[in-house]
Amino acid sequence: MKQVKFTLNLSEEQIMETIKRYHFSEEDLPALCSFFQALKPLIQGKAYYEVIKEPKEKPDNLQFVEEESFLVAIVTLGKGADKLHELYLEAEDILAAYMIDCLSFDLLSQAYDKLAGQIEKEEKLYIEKYEFLGGKYPLERMDEIFQYFSQDEVTYNDAYMLLPQKSVVYLGKLTEIKEESCRHICACCDNTTCPNRQPLPYGYQRIFGKEKVEPA
Repeated sequence: MKQVKFTLNLSEEQIMETIKRYHFSEEDLPALCSFFQALKPLIQGKAYYEVIKEPKEKPDNLQFVEEESFLVAIVTLGKGADKLHELYLEAEDILAAYMIDCLSFDLLSQAYDKLAGQIEKEEKLYIEKYEFLGGKYPLERMDEIFQYFSQDEVTYNDAYMLLPQKSVVYLGKLTEIKEESCRHICACCDNTTCPNRQPLPYGYQRIFGKEKVEPA
């Protein structure tokens, strides 16, 4: 198992992309920038990962993976993002909590890209397709992945919810051909419930009274 720490940051231009992605107003830019400044020192980006280059290298816990060459990873922002989010929820400032959620999702996406760059640098391999548990591979496979990784920073409960919540477990099909690499995580992801695909996650829809969900 390898691990790497990330320095994650969002420029004002990238926060403008957050505004477009999650259907905020440009008038929300100062608030989002302010929340990001509060969030930034709390972020502890880290990835635990392993690259399996060929079938003979595949460990027993990962025999379920169909790809011959793949990445398996646990990526997290640490506990700080959760604590800040919970602080605003406890204060019943739902909009602020939602903004922090959106900024955190974008930082997590940035961590995916940084890990992909790390794999390219170390192995000269590229991620062709991302696979998240609950799609091609059932959530129960999380048991085997966590048995393989000897770490205790990220855990999960009986419902397979990850803790810290701003964490993700995924697999990546690898290729030696750069032109076959996935240009962006959303371009090759089948997760139709991802917050990036809709204006508001279901819980926030209910809170804000928005019943209809339209694709982003």
